[in-house]
Amino acid sequence: MPQPQATSYEVTRFDIPPPGSFDDAVRRYESLVPPLDSAEIRSLPESRAPWNSFLEQAERNAPHGFVIFRKNAGSSLMSRAGEDTEFVMCLMGNHTIAQRMFHH
Repeated sequence: MPQPQATSYEVTRFDIPPPGSFDDAVRRYESLVPPLDSAEIRSLPESRAPWNSFLEQAERNAPHGFVIFRKNAGSSLMSRAGEDTEFVMCLMGNHTIAQRMFHH
């Protein structure tokens, strides 16, 4: 059995403030990466829709190829640890791409 190996590397972090307010930045992001249409996506398996219906739904819902599956307001969570930077945590992706990768 192969042995685990560690790789160390240096990282440079860039903090680039977006123009406008934090809320403006969140709205802009969500205009490009919209939330998953949960009601529609749940209805497809219930109606035994073919996979092509899922592909069409993803294309309608994700004009740039990605949707937000889950969003949490991180600021209130991290404020308990003394952090004061506003941020949002998003799980984003594309379930139709994930389906293709599932086979690999």
